[in-house]
Amino acid sequence: MNYLAPLANESIFSWVVRYHLTCSVGHEKNTYQALFQQPKIRLHPYLPHSIGYLAGHGGLTAQHWLIQHTLYPLFQFFGHDAEQKLLSVMLHGTGNPVITANIPHARLNFSAGHRVCPLCLSEHRQITGTPMFDIRHQIPGLVVCPIHHCLLVVLASGDAGLDRRLTFHHAAMTPQVYRVEHQMSTDFAQFCWDTLALIKNEPCDLALLHTHYRHQLMHKGFMTRSGQIRMAMLVRAISEYYQDMVFDLESSFEFGERFLGPLIRDKTRTLNHPFKHLILGFWLFDHDHRGFLGQESPFQLMPAFNAPVVVNDDRERILSLLSEDLSMSQIETMTGRSRCYIRRIAELEGIKHATNANAFSHRQRHWVLLLAYLGRHRHDIARSVGVGVGYVEQLISNTPGLVLWRQQLCAMRKHQASVIELLDARQSHPDWRRKELKAHHSRAFFHLYHHDRDCLEAILPPALKPLKQSKNWAVEDERLVLAITELDGAASMSLTVLAAKVRDKGHLIKRLDKLPLTKALLVKLGVK
Repeated sequence: MNYLAPLANESIFSWVVRYHLTCSVGHEKNTYQALFQQPKIRLHPYLPHSIGYLAGHGGLTAQHWLIQHTLYPLFQFFGHDAEQKLLSVMLHGTGNPVITANIPHARLNFSAGHRVCPLCLSEHRQITGTPMFDIRHQIPGLVVCPIHHCLLVVLASGDAGLDRRLTFHHAAMTPQVYRVEHQMSTDFAQFCWDTLALIKNEPCDLALLHTHYRHQLMHKGFMTRSGQIRMAMLVRAISEYYQDMVFDLESSFEFGERFLGPLIRDKTRTLNHPFKHLILGFWLFDHDHRGFLGQESPFQLMPAFNAPVVVNDDRERILSLLSEDLSMSQIETMTGRSRCYIRRIAELEGIKHATNANAFSHRQRHWVLLLAYLGRHRHDIARSVGVGVGYVEQLISNTPGLVLWRQQLCAMRKHQASVIELLDARQSHPDWRRKELKAHHSRAFFHLYHHDRDCLEAILPPALKPLKQSKNWAVEDERLVLAITELDGAASMSLTVLAAKVRDKGHLIKRLDKLPLTKALLVKLGVK
């Protein structure tokens, strides 16, 4: 009996049901006891726990069960198991794998249950005599089977559906088949399947994956040369791309900055649900799942951002021609470079030239340089001296070290102005907290935040502990009473089913003492 081999890509729940129907004897609790050493257990569709007890069954090791018959590789590849806590929970059952994988934090309301393709189900029943649940169909967000191009059916799990009962019989097991004509939905499903097969034996490297994202964004023109993301363009492009797509979500879904920011920004350390990575990768890598590993993608042929700059040979040639006392007009004709460029090389090397020698006096030249060293704006310098802005810019760029000096002066002015602005705000509003200072003086705040964090901490008031928001239990009590009253047949439901119907967030079981009206109603209905 221990060698009932699982089928390829079969979910663990499906194998346990087949084991119970073909090998086990008696009640379901006997099967659970034989397989998991406990009489009751809830098997999650794609992240079940206590898998370590299955070692030896079906001729497989616990690691093989984990990699080939669950979605653990998907969550592990995208960084949800950096400390191997999820691995420990799924193998030994020491916690809740759904919470450990940070699924609730993603705030994506996927349909809870087992996803099945009616045609795949029928084919397996005809071939083997029993149906089978494919683990690839359980990838969150999928709505289409890429094999038969039909809509997946969600068999609800929990007390109201497939839970501890080891059976394939369900009211929705033989539904009507709905063909999906939208080709991109089918392509996305195939992309998810191929990604799962690709990453099963690959290590997790979020830093490398983040680099792939940014390189490809640069290739598509959604990043500047300085590494800044053109977020508005990116949000608009992805929103238009997915405007006709339908995902297995119970609430609305928007591809805004809140969705894209944690995926592609440099300083973000937030874990993202694999569904978000799949959505971004499908568009970013042009349906090529190998982009997650950087294999055979266009961005590999791109030069790096810090690639060495090739020195132009014209510089040495121009210096050689200047040493031969040729005119700038002759050098321009021979090299094809502008006279401004030739004059700049000559002045940087200290070579005297006669171009525009009498246009402005030496007094005006030194006056321009003096004002430039003082950090005056080039338009103010041109207006004060009576010369053109182009002359001022040319003189500044042709003076060695002057551009860097002016940049340092500009940074010092910004730093000083930010410090003075925040100090004035502290003096004018002594009761303001850090939040108010950041909101009303955001430019000064973030300049010091990025360039002088110690100075900012010295100016800001002491940090306060965050205040925990108290929940208004009276409003929640009224909402639950109204929701339960409007339900049909509430008196015949169990407390768990009733809680799921009204979306109680666990209050009916854990916080019922804070809901007196709801408690009285449940007692009246005979539920509590």
